[in-house]
Amino acid sequence: MSRLTVTLTEFSEHQMPLLEKVWIELQQNSEQSFFTSWHWISTWLKYINFKTDLIKVLDGDEVVGLGLLCFKSNRKYGVTSRQAWLNRTGDGVKDQIWLEYNDVLCAKHRAWAVRAALADYFEHALHQCDELMVGVSNSELIEIPRASTLMQHTSWETVSYATHLQSAFANLDCFLNTLSANTRSQIRRTQKLYSQRGAIKLTKASSTEEALMMLNEVSILHLARWGKINSGFENPEFFRFHVQLIKDNFNSEAIDILKLTVGELTIGYLYNLIYQDQVYFYLSGINYEKDNRIKPGLLIHSLATAYYAEKGYSTYDYMGGEGRYKKSLSSHSNKMIISSIRRKKPHFLLSYCIHKLKSRFTNQKSISNCTND
Repeated sequence: MSRLTVTLTEFSEHQMPLLEKVWIELQQNSEQSFFTSWHWISTWLKYINFKTDLIKVLDGDEVVGLGLLCFKSNRKYGVTSRQAWLNRTGDGVKDQIWLEYNDVLCAKHRAWAVRAALADYFEHALHQCDELMVGVSNSELIEIPRASTLMQHTSWETVSYATHLQSAFANLDCFLNTLSANTRSQIRRTQKLYSQRGAIKLTKASSTEEALMMLNEVSILHLARWGKINSGFENPEFFRFHVQLIKDNFNSEAIDILKLTVGELTIGYLYNLIYQDQVYFYLSGINYEKDNRIKPGLLIHSLATAYYAEKGYSTYDYMGGEGRYKKSLSSHSNKMIISSIRRKKPHFLLSYCIHKLKSRFTNQKSISNCTND
């Protein structure tokens, strides 16, 4: 196997047809996610008006890695650092579209070598940059091989949850039987209470136009639930991106919006992304009620699990973010992080020491509290 080489070139709109061909060829030989697929990347390139650089990792003439880098300056602790962002802009408003499983698109079985080549390129070629930003990603990215002159920093972490689907789950009762007695009871009680009002029905948007109409309805419910602070729908950039994502990808069956109704009443929506044999739950809009015996979120996700099991998908992925309902309905979990590779500059070393001291103090306080209990 030859040594991998890396190239970085300024990207422009006229390169889209060629990049599409190369990207799709590589993703067909990759085991990665919707967020590194051409479905997401092509919409994102239009969204940022193609203002990015294209990074290629090559094994001879073969492309084994692809990514996009945006450059941004960040001032912290009175020091300005130059950052390179992988598949993100570094602009918090634009990046609220929130991608997960972010990574270089890598050829199958080549991920470690491709990531190491990128880290090496950062060290030796991107001299103008102090930090390479990656995330939200699987926590395995902290193990990227890197030189002793570089350090890894994790700025944020959470847990992701998913359910491994089985064909038997097409029967809702079979899926419910895998859950705890308490969760199962809540879902069945919710079913019973809703069924007293009318037929419970899960339907899928049948066209791009219907999906966009449902997205508007999702936004209303999402804003009602999360307010102006935690809902991306308060951000016009977020809404603009997802409208375009649906327009670009609904007809290729990479987008699902599911609607749950009881009689004439709309209970809620799920906005899901589809890639290969996996379903990624992106967000929901739920019509919550005052009666806390009714758990519409548990019910709609359970019905979606049965629906996708019947379709033959392998995974229903709730993605990152703590949530009791995710833990209750899932079969496994992983850690997700936002991470960076940094040069060992004084302000980064100082930040690292402060972080370690804070962590040590927090841990000591926690141990003390446990002892006092």
